[in-house]
Amino acid sequence: MMDFVATLTDPTISVVLVPTIEAFYPKLLARKDEIENVTRKIFQYGASDRHKLDVYYPSGTQSGKAPVLFFEYGGGFNTGNRVQPAPLDLVYRNLGAFFAKLGIFTIIADYRLVPQATYPEPAEDIGQAIAWIIANASEVAQDSNIKLDIDHIFLMGNSAGAAHVVTLALAPNLLSQDIRTRVRGIILLGGAYSFPVDNPSLSTYLEVLRQYYGSDDEIRKHQPLSLLKNATPETINSLPDILVLKDEWEPATIDRDHGLFVNALRERRASKVDEDVLKGHNHISPGVSLSSGEGEEWGKNVADWINARGS
Repeated sequence: MMDFVATLTDPTISVVLVPTIEAFYPKLLARKDEIENVTRKIFQYGASDRHKLDVYYPSGTQSGKAPVLFFEYGGGFNTGNRVQPAPLDLVYRNLGAFFAKLGIFTIIADYRLVPQATYPEPAEDIGQAIAWIIANASEVAQDSNIKLDIDHIFLMGNSAGAAHVVTLALAPNLLSQDIRTRVRGIILLGGAYSFPVDNPSLSTYLEVLRQYYGSDDEIRKHQPLSLLKNATPETINSLPDILVLKDEWEPATIDRDHGLFVNALRERRASKVDEDVLKGHNHISPGVSLSSGEGEEWGKNVADWINARGS
């Protein structure tokens, strides 16, 4: 499959989306039983249908406590689900199962989307999901030999999900001090961190961004890179270790954003900022590679990074 990804020489997301999923999905179907045998439970963390989350449970002979990973998917601010609709309903179950099998409680929460959501409501939803898990950790783990280590929480966002995770961490008053002290790491993958409103390549995307942020001025003010540059020293100092990932075959805008964001992080903080490139991957392939048997190394590396900071 990784050889096939390399043949997709145009990294534009709309170009690689369908062929990448179609290439990997038979591999996931071949492991359907293995993926679905990982215990998954659905919980309601808020009022609407978009306020549900899936918990994937570590299995085997493990006991004690396990770190907690929140994964937030992308989708351009206006699409996305914690499990994709049939016939692609092993995505993102494959990801939840993958990390759970490596001994990590993995939580995938839905959040509100454009046009129903405006800034910063998706980030607020993610914060609400985290708070719900902390408050209900005993209920969530009541049938498990393994308990959630709610003092070792990790936040991972992909694409637009990375933008929401950054917003949660950096925008004022979105994340309580209690939760901040429990978050031990942030993992960002293929993140969208800035949105130049005069960039012709973003023209079809700008309408969604304007619905979300409200205006071009609000885009400039609240885009993740601006939040980072304008955050108070107290907020910057409260950040945990951060791992910033990008795929080898990213669109030019995301490739550029990765460098800008990492440089700005390192300029503003003294604590640890790691970065890595997912060799052979495009913007879509990491999420569908997990549990497929191919291209999974990045997930193992993320699990190692988490466990180095875990219980």
